Amino acid sequence: MSALSIAPGMAFLKLIEQDIPASQVLFIRGALVIAGLGIILGPMGRLNRRNLQVKNPFLFILKAVLWSIGSIAFFKAISLADLAILNAVLMVGPLVTMVLARVFLGERVTRPQQVGVAVAFMGVLACVFPSFEGSEGALLIGIALAVLRMVVHASSGVISRYMAQRETMEVYMILANLISIPIALIGLMVEDWIMLDVRSSICLLGFGILQILVTFLNVLTLQRLPAAVASAMSYIQLPAAVVVAWVLLSEIPGPWFYAGSITLIAGLCLATGLWRPKYLPVTSNHAGKPDGVGGATVVDKIT
Repeated sequence: MSALSIAPGMAFLKLIEQDIPASQVLFIRGALVIAGLGIILGPMGRLNRRNLQVKNPFLFILKAVLWSIGSIAFFKAISLADLAILNAVLMVGPLVTMVLARVFLGERVTRPQQVGVAVAFMGVLACVFPSFEGSEGALLIGIALAVLRMVVHASSGVISRYMAQRETMEVYMILANLISIPIALIGLMVEDWIMLDVRSSICLLGFGILQILVTFLNVLTLQRLPAAVASAMSYIQLPAAVVVAWVLLSEIPGPWFYAGSITLIAGLCLATGLWRPKYLPVTSNHAGKPDGVGGATVVDKIT
């Protein structure tokens, strides 16, 4: 549900005709998410001092900064490249998470996973490279910004899993978005705030409402699934983006894109072991070590 909600939110940003600074979008998004979650959680008595106490401030701030930088890059990329192409680039994220865990944390990567990484990467190349022919610099910049967002968010994926297991939902949802607001204000020292017309305001409101839903669903997902599996589930976002882009934006990818998408999804399934019953459902006797999954996880190594 979270993955399916992301593409319509991106489409709202694509429908904005004004050239809104990415930092301004991040500021408005943070304010809307905090206000929306506050309206929901406040009357339930969830916004108390105990629930809002941060147990891991360094990791918390690091994750918020990485996420904000990646979001600013992607908000700018959305205005420069097609929605489907950008989502194909984002699908490399689960693979980057796996590689980083292998290089820096010594996690074991099996031969089928290595093959899956190679297959998925070939799928991404098939999706993206045909778009380069005769393309303008704006598309290349958009793809580069999407790559930056993908790498930064993949790097913070392990931190998100760690936080979701140890911090309260309120810390993860409210305070993490609160930190994005001063970061956006720093960006607005370079970029100029612009007045929004009615169309832009409606689109940003729709984007913000979907982001409230995505934020809530993400924390529930990360509390219940390993980071790699949760990240791999986002492949559903790719076909959703194609449909949304076709219906709302009249963007129709070429035939190579669909072949590449099938290859990409097959590689992701192979690389993450998504079909293996031992990963789903996940119950935990110890934070970060699901039942039925042997060996030390990324979260155990961070701890």
